[in-house]
Amino acid sequence: MKEIRIHIHDFGPLHEVEFQLAPMMIFTGMSSLGKSYANYVAYYTISSICGDALEKIVASKFDRAETEQCFEITTREIEAYLHNGLETYMQSFLGDDNIRCNVDFQIGGQETHSFKVKEVTDLDGDDAIPSRYKSKWEYTYNGETSQFYSKSSDLWEKVMFVVNNKICVTLFKSLLTYTPILPPARGAFVGENYTMKSKVSSSLGMYRQFLNDYDIGVQPSEKVSTDREKFFKRAMERLIDGQLVNEKDKQYLRLSNGQQIALTAAASSIKELSPFLFYLKNQLGQYMSFCFEEPEAHLHPKMQVALADLVAACLNRNIFFQFTTHSDYFLQRLNQLIKLGFLKNKNKDKFNDLCKEWGLDDHCYIEAKDVKAYFFHRNNDGMVEIVDLPIGDEGIPFKSFFDVANELQQREEEINNALYELCKKEDKE
Repeated sequence: MKEIRIHIHDFGPLHEVEFQLAPMMIFTGMSSLGKSYANYVAYYTISSICGDALEKIVASKFDRAETEQCFEITTREIEAYLHNGLETYMQSFLGDDNIRCNVDFQIGGQETHSFKVKEVTDLDGDDAIPSRYKSKWEYTYNGETSQFYSKSSDLWEKVMFVVNNKICVTLFKSLLTYTPILPPARGAFVGENYTMKSKVSSSLGMYRQFLNDYDIGVQPSEKVSTDREKFFKRAMERLIDGQLVNEKDKQYLRLSNGQQIALTAAASSIKELSPFLFYLKNQLGQYMSFCFEEPEAHLHPKMQVALADLVAACLNRNIFFQFTTHSDYFLQRLNQLIKLGFLKNKNKDKFNDLCKEWGLDDHCYIEAKDVKAYFFHRNNDGMVEIVDLPIGDEGIPFKSFFDVANELQQREEEINNALYELCKKEDKE
């Protein structure tokens, strides 16, 4: 991924703080410090670039009277689009017309993207266009010319096809087809009827987007099953002890014993995970980026560990994540998977032996270069600071979480000692 830095001047509790995008982003720390706000800005950045930002920039340069198009897009234009559109977007997204949001974006890499797209009409000496295609196209990107066949003769469609592929792949190393958001309390709305969904989505853009994403996620896509997809199927079965199914626009949990129950009647843990798992089940062939709020919500620690393993396998399949989390279990497992990534690079045989011993798929590891972890805290002046946590072969130093765990253990020992002394005293009496 190219370096994309985000500088928040003013947004909720966040003032003059900065962070960088990565395939996996982890925002952690105490509550009410703006972790979700930072997460939403990261989500906005990725979903906008892979969504309507490029389309609106190109539309201002597109001449419908021309049969071929030549134009340039600069990173400054993309940065300006993101900056100018963010406040209005967040007001709708968060349901607050008074919220203020001043954020600057800095995109690294090449500053200018030059395009020329035209349909090839002179096919002399060329083989006939394959029957499933209607047209042949030529495009030039930054001086390099290529050709491709298409099922459409629409110039605008082909222009956007080339622009999205070249710029998104340049920035993210893949064209992210979907960017679902998994907001807080999402489990309360899965499997609900249209009336309930309409009432919720009319008030907050966040849930409107979530419900739109959910409707896409539950619909099967056309794809060929592979061994890798079989792994994901097995991983999801282990996680929820069954399979999620969609029948006649109603979602169910089909247990391993064959029993089937409506998703609305399933455990909270299943409902919280279901939007994510439906996307993996039905859209696994697509490149995606998930904005995931508190993935540990309602999950038993064992499920949190299994979810972290599944996330690692997704990350190695070019699926991106932006997380907010308070879970020590989830973070410790991610740390173990990062250490496994270092082990794999140093000694693949030992890595394979450990995976076999643990019953892990060989894609359940995390490359440190793919992760950015940020710790939120208040400084002595009461201002929120974001600390970019270093990631080495010891994983991510989530000191605050380990401090709490150590303090709890110390208190446990003090209580146990006090009870032990009382019991000894009572026995003597």
